[in-house]
Amino acid sequence: MTANSSMRAMYGPVFGDSLGGLVAWRFGTFGAVLAAVASLIVVVRHTREEEETGRQEMLSAGAVGRRAPLTAALLAALVLNAAVALVVTAGLAGQGAAGALALGLAIGGTGMVFATAAALAAQFTESARLAKGLTAGVLGLAFALRAAGDAGTADGSSLLTRLSPIGWAEHVRAFAAPPAGAGGCCS
Repeated sequence: MTANSSMRAMYGPVFGDSLGGLVAWRFGTFGAVLAAVASLIVVVRHTREEEETGRQEMLSAGAVGRRAPLTAALLAALVLNAAVALVVTAGLAGQGAAGALALGLAIGGTGMVFATAAALAAQFTESARLAKGLTAGVLGLAFALRAAGDAGTADGSSLLTRLSPIGWAEHVRAFAAPPAGAGGCCS
């Protein structure tokens, strides 16, 4: 699996051969991407789409502050990503609590990075469609950077991988020993 650059581009390098390590290898990248997509949809839905449909004006007529919609959207994304992290941690706890927690937090953390990107896009654009498109473009670029970096090196040490938030989640190395000379928590 590590000799095939197209497999590394799709799933990332294999860091461990335990059941937890193989689950992290196959699910980690796509779990992070799915958390990112869910986060961008939630944030844009509760900010820019609410404003476009007119529901935001009804809420703003009450006693709420200017930042209430954005704060609520980011809190909803935080709850979503915390739930994802909890489900991943609980589902893999039998393989090792530290590795399960690391993978859960990596996936949830990636979701929050893209929730923040969606919040920024929603603030700087006039339509929900454009905000979703911009954030999805950033997500696609992050995936492409990680894929190119992982295809180029068998150990995930490429600079391209390190530039991607999806690569950051991969470098948590859940259920794997840390690389030589580095500290780690999740073997």
